[in-house]
Amino acid sequence: MTYEDIMTRFSRHLSHTVLALALCGGVAPQAFAQDTETFGAWTKICSGGGEAQTCTISQVLQDTDGNNVAEVSIADVIDGGDTVGAISIATPIDTLLLPGVRFKVDEFDENRLPFNFCQPGGCVVQIGLTQDNIDAFEGATAAAVTIVPIAAPDAEVALTLSFDGFTAAFASLQPE
Repeated sequence: MTYEDIMTRFSRHLSHTVLALALCGGVAPQAFAQDTETFGAWTKICSGGGEAQTCTISQVLQDTDGNNVAEVSIADVIDGGDTVGAISIATPIDTLLLPGVRFKVDEFDENRLPFNFCQPGGCVVQIGLTQDNIDAFEGATAAAVTIVPIAAPDAEVALTLSFDGFTAAFASLQPE
């Protein structure tokens, strides 16, 4: 199987991943959202209304050929103690699980994030974010996100998460 075949399968699965996550209360794709707003590379997506309204900021990650491969979503956490936010990284079902997702923000150490669950549409990493994490994101340019396709365990798919507009996007999640 060629790299192009693998990436075609990855991008095909992304739309299913986003839909499945939306149906399970995870990432809300724009097609189901009532309200969206753009902040640089980030899109704020809100669904529901009034006190039931929930909002996240998200970014679709593309490979070097422009194929949609993964989606990163961040939500605000109110009264979470040291946890002030939550990040979800959705990848295609064809992702090798054992290596997890490698995540490296600018010059900071790389983190290997384990998957929390998979479903027919894809696999998801979910972790809490501290204020130190948010501060690092606000001062960063980009994060390197790396996944491994199951069909080619010796290959890596390198993706870039841009922090352009992150500060304003995350601030927009804070209650008025």
